[in-house]
Amino acid sequence: MGPHSRILIHEYILQHATPSNSTSPSSQGSDTAVRDNKSLGHTQAPKELLSNYGAGRVRQYNLDLVMMSLLNAQERTLDGFIKLGEASGLEFVKLWDFGEMSAVEFKLPEAAEQS
Repeated sequence: MGPHSRILIHEYILQHATPSNSTSPSSQGSDTAVRDNKSLGHTQAPKELLSNYGAGRVRQYNLDLVMMSLLNAQERTLDGFIKLGEASGLEFVKLWDFGEMSAVEFKLPEAAEQS
């Protein structure tokens, strides 16, 4: 993978209707344990609205239930994809929201690009 290469994962990503604090597994215990939504590339609705702007996205939740009942598994959330990328040695760049589906963008960490 070159220094300017990117990996995009196009997938259903569960987005909760209620606000939550996203944390990076690598930064837990540090001052930056809570990621802000801008750094995630995700804009959260104002406090008066549901955090996903009230979007139904029922297909994502149906697939999550199907995976749970058939495979004893679940659809991944954004935090789950970030953990997967970090476990693979990749750095999270941005969440691209396409409506029902999304893409998660990863790149090599800065230190790996220079070596």
